[in-house]
Amino acid sequence: MREEAGHGRRGRGAEGAEGFSGFRMDMVVDEVLVIELKVVEAFTAEHEAQILSYLRFSGKPVGLLLNFRVYPMGRNGIRRFIMQNRSSSASSV
Repeated sequence: MREEAGHGRRGRGAEGAEGFSGFRMDMVVDEVLVIELKVVEAFTAEHEAQILSYLRFSGKPVGLLLNFRVYPMGRNGIRRFIMQNRSSSASSV
C-alpha cells in the first residue's frame, strides 16, 4: 500500500500554456485500488469527478471514496467506482 501516491500528467493549463499538472491520490493498494479519504457532510459531484479522474489517469481499475464523517459508514460513507474497460467510462456502485 502506498500513501499519497502522486502522478503527473503533461497538459495545457487554464491559459493554454504547456505545463505539468499533478494530482495526489490518498492511497493505492496493490497497484489496483485507489482510495480517496474524505471528512464531509456528504459526497458531491466534485468528489466523484476526482476519483474518476484518478482512475482514468492512473489506469487503476477500482476506486473507493470513504467518508469518515458519516457514522456508521455503511451506505452513505462508502462509494465504489469500477472502470469498465480502461476507457473513459466508469460505473459507481
